[in-house]
Amino acid sequence: MLSEMIMGKRHSSREVVLTKRETEILSLIAAEHTNQQIADKLFISLRTVECHRLNITQKLNVKHTAGLVKEAMMRGLMK
Repeated sequence: MLSEMIMGKRHSSREVVLTKRETEILSLIAAEHTNQQIADKLFISLRTVECHRLNITQKLNVKHTAGLVKEAMMRGLMK
């Protein structure tokens, strides 16, 4: 871990695993859908989308949408 910090690597060696639903929501976020649009499209509540989004941001250790999409692309989590 120390060598990763010295070398400037941001990712830990631990692989991030997203659920099928989290991956689906991540793709819709990257496609610029709002939380409400995602909820409507997937027939789930807005609160459920917000919870999934929070889980994704925590798993990827990011703070905002731009970081979320960037990190997901760097890790190969998006198709």
